[in-house]
Amino acid sequence: MPNLSIDIPNDKYATALRLLADLLEPDQDPTELREWAIDMEADDFKAAKDETVQAAMEILNRLSDQASALFDELMDNPDTKYTGTQLADKHQVINGAAGVAGAFGWPGRYCHEAGYALAVKTDKKNGLYWMDADTAEVFDVARTINQMLAS
Repeated sequence: MPNLSIDIPNDKYATALRLLADLLEPDQDPTELREWAIDMEADDFKAAKDETVQAAMEILNRLSDQASALFDELMDNPDTKYTGTQLADKHQVINGAAGVAGAFGWPGRYCHEAGYALAVKTDKKNGLYWMDADTAEVFDVARTINQMLAS
């Protein structure tokens, strides 16, 4: 794979990261991606729950420290919308809002690899990030299990 190095102006950094992430995303139809919510009516609820929580556990284990702190913020405050600047200021993210966008890049790919929709919802036009309540619940259970296994 060729290596490319380019200078990007600070005010275009977040946009460049989003465009690059779009180029690197696996070719998967978004309609084929599963949501993080657990279907309580499913015949095999236990299997669905185990599979979904297991996928979330694996994703959480792969996060950088920075992405983990951002995920924790969104999990602990479901449906609360934050600007990239708010998250960057609260968690001392280098490069501000652009750094937040970058921190969420790999987790997005991990979700796609697992066959799930993005865990972090975005409003690119307004630069907002949030995690819906169903997704936060799954990731909170996964976080709790990971913490128990680590101790």
